[in-house]
Amino acid sequence: MSPVILDGATGTLLRARGVTFAGTSVAANESAPDDVAAVARDYVRAGAEVITANTFGDVADAVRAFGLARAGVVAAGAPTTRVAASVGPFPASARELEVLRVVAPDLVLVETQVALRDALVLVAGAREAMPHVPIWAGVVVSADGRLPDGTTALDAARALADAGALPGVSCTPVHVAVDVGRTVADALGAPLWIKANAGLPRNGRWPETPESFARALDGSGAFLHAVGGCCGTTPATITALVATLRRRSPHAPGDPDGTDRQDRAGTS
Repeated sequence: MSPVILDGATGTLLRARGVTFAGTSVAANESAPDDVAAVARDYVRAGAEVITANTFGDVADAVRAFGLARAGVVAAGAPTTRVAASVGPFPASARELEVLRVVAPDLVLVETQVALRDALVLVAGAREAMPHVPIWAGVVVSADGRLPDGTTALDAARALADAGALPGVSCTPVHVAVDVGRTVADALGAPLWIKANAGLPRNGRWPETPESFARALDGSGAFLHAVGGCCGTTPATITALVATLRRRSPHAPGDPDGTDRQDRAGTS
């Protein structure tokens, strides 16, 4: 079975489309709401099965962000598309995360985590606020298989799985994400999820094309539950990814929230 298809970047895509904002892309929810909704619409049209609401920089704006994400999926003609909350590497307590209960996310992505300790705090806070919502936690890794805080990707994955999250790799260049992700998944005996970057930017340009990004993930269904893009990716990236993965393994609707595989990931 091929992986569930996630969406791609929000912030870098908005900037590429000429939307300006200070700080994180959450500011665009107010200043450019039509553009934010169009991002969700275009990713659904590209083949994404899970759309990420624009809450990465501030979950306090969840009501507006989810309204825009759901408007986008309706505009794409797929109103039942799942919408995830994004929780970035910023301090947040369970009390602050409670706002997400109001918008009823289908799952929570704890993304771009650079320190295991912080990731575990956010996972615990999300679990306390939303006991029955699936939680996925993705860490940033380098080619040596470590987080910026020095934790190995395998140790991080085991700890996150033990905390009740589906572990993954996010905001990491795609070739590194694939290499490290495969190694960790093999050691765990359970699949992960990946939202990878289109390489490392050079002179303001992302080196991976939609086609090269998709080629890097060709065959990844053997160790991934879900896959999508992070910085530098676009709807064209997701279109190419869908074409590549579906050619190798026809899609069978399964477990988009990761519950079944999340259970297995916790039994390493």
